[in-house]
Amino acid sequence: MPADMNTGRVRGAVASRRYQQDMVNRSQPNGGPGVWFGNLPLPNHKPAPLPGQAGISYLFDADSTPDDPAYIGSTDDLRRRLRSHVREKPGVLRWTARLYPDREAAYLMEEQLLRENLPRLNRKRGR
Repeated sequence: MPADMNTGRVRGAVASRRYQQDMVNRSQPNGGPGVWFGNLPLPNHKPAPLPGQAGISYLFDADSTPDDPAYIGSTDDLRRRLRSHVREKPGVLRWTARLYPDREAAYLMEEQLLRENLPRLNRKRGR
């Protein structure tokens, strides 16, 4: 095998390992165990859940307080859902995400939170 082909493969493998390590570093909770927070839009270099992690997202707009989210929702992929909120909910400035073991656990907690908080941007305020 030519040396330049082998060098390209090594560089590719190193870049792949760096990318994987970067994803792990960015997926570390920045708000305590299993909790992330940040501003929207969700930039690629900021801490956020890994793709495919189930949980609940809390969205806050200019009128929200930390105890009064404008929106609460459960999902089986927090990262994907947070990105979609940028398009669907203009005016949302901040987010918090809490990890749950699976979609069903997140859904059950969402039901309780909707009944307790009555967030103004949710279509359904309890199921």
